[in-house]
Amino acid sequence: MAYGDPREALIAGYLETSLNDVIGEVSFVIWFCGCNLRCPYCQNFPMVISDRALCHTVSLDGMIEKIEEAKPYIDYVQVTGGEPTLQEKQLGYLYGKTKEIGINTSLDTNGTRPQVIEGFIKKGILDHVAMDIKAPLKPHKYAKASGISPNKALLIIEKIGESLEIVSKMEFVEIRTTYVPGIVDEKDIVEIADLLGSYLTKNRHYYIIQQFIPNKNAPDPRYKTGGLVNIEQLKRIAYRIQDKVPNIAIRHIEGVEYIKTS
Repeated sequence: MAYGDPREALIAGYLETSLNDVIGEVSFVIWFCGCNLRCPYCQNFPMVISDRALCHTVSLDGMIEKIEEAKPYIDYVQVTGGEPTLQEKQLGYLYGKTKEIGINTSLDTNGTRPQVIEGFIKKGILDHVAMDIKAPLKPHKYAKASGISPNKALLIIEKIGESLEIVSKMEFVEIRTTYVPGIVDEKDIVEIADLLGSYLTKNRHYYIIQQFIPNKNAPDPRYKTGGLVNIEQLKRIAYRIQDKVPNIAIRHIEGVEYIKTS
C-alpha cells in the first residue's frame, strides 16, 4: 500500500480524549486506514479495507492543530487502525510534529513491520507501543486468527518475533491478546504468556487480555452477534498466568481492570 504526500494520511476518524487506549494515560486517538491482515472478528474492518464511506485523506497539519488544542488534557497521541505502519511516512511526520509540541506518542500495531517500529524508536519519536499477539506463534494458529494463509502466517510470525524483541527494550509497552471463542482460548493465552515471560520484564510492561465483543463490522458472520465472554473467566486466566509476566490487566466492555500479581 503506497501513499503520496507525507503530510496527508488516509484516516477514518479521531477521538480527542480516551482513557482506554494507552493504559493508565489519557490519549488522543487517530484511526489510520489500511491493514495487511484480515482477522475474522475485526471490529474495525471498514478501516482495514479502506472503505470509501469511512476513510478520507486528511491534512496531518490540520490534525496537529487539533492535538495542540487538546494538549492540556492528554498525555499521549496514539495512532491505531487498521495497521498504521503501512502509512510509514505519514506516521513518522505525525509523530515528529507531535514530539515537537511536547506530547508523547503511542503506536497500536500488529507487529508485522518491525523495521518501521525500530526506525521510529531510533529517531526518538515513539514512546509507547501496544502490540497484538493474536495467537500462539504457530502458522496454523496465526492463520486462523489473522485470516491469512498458513504460508503467509509463517512469514508474519517471524516479523512479530522481531517486533517483540524490539519493543521489549522500551520502558512502556502493552502486549494484547483478545479471547475469541473458537479462535483463541485459555490454553492459547497461557502459551502466549509463557513466551512473553522473557520479554515483559520492566515495571511498565503489561500483558492485556481483551474481551471479544461481537460487532456488526466483523467480516465473518459468526462474530457479528453472540454473547460476551464472562469477565470472571478472563480474570481466572489472568490469575493463572500471574507468575509469568509482571503486570496483567483485563480490557472489557466496561473499561480496564488491573490484576494484582504476586
